Amino acid sequence: MVKEYETLVYLENINYNYDSFHLKNINLEIKSKKSYYIYGPCGSGKTTLGKIICGLLKPCSGKIIINCLNPSMILQNIDNQFVRSVVSDDLAFGPENLGMGKNDINNKISYYSKLLKIESLLNRNISSLSSVEKIKVAICGIMCTESPVIVMDEVFSYMDYEQISFIYDLEEKCIDNNKAVIILTHNKNYLRKTDDVFMLKDGILCL
Repeated sequence: MVKEYETLVYLENINYNYDSFHLKNINLEIKSKKSYYIYGPCGSGKTTLGKIICGLLKPCSGKIIINCLNPSMILQNIDNQFVRSVVSDDLAFGPENLGMGKNDINNKISYYSKLLKIESLLNRNISSLSSVEKIKVAICGIMCTESPVIVMDEVFSYMDYEQISFIYDLEEKCIDNNKAVIILTHNKNYLRKTDDVFMLKDGILCL
């Protein structure tokens, strides 16, 4: 069980190079029960950094320590998030891979789909959902795995004010449950008072 303010992911002097793109000496400590906003222009490396945090990309150099199981990421291209065609089946995929029992999986799907108010979507085909509905389903799938680290990449892009407020409320619920939330965005208007706000520009992360 994750404790309050426990270090979940630690990055030290992380460098990542791809063609002319570089992340330079990134230092970041992700703790439970905290939220982080990382903003910067398109192409600044936010998605790359998010993938490194979740262990999806290996840095070229530096030190990374992941002290938790299955840190997870909501992808900017939300259609790449899903592996099954029906919502309920896709929600079960992550917990099944973690070896959870069927009853436990069903209970988690029931609980988190109610929390996210997507019960009416459970029998829908994912291809029939709107972009916002797909984001909610993706978040629900991650929460069903009890991931302690949730990276959200440009989740506000398709949302109106009410839907954005819903994400803020969800963020607070995650923090109350000792999770760490990292939100990646290009738009400073989405920033709010959180534990840490970072700017990523020209491959450099700064407060």
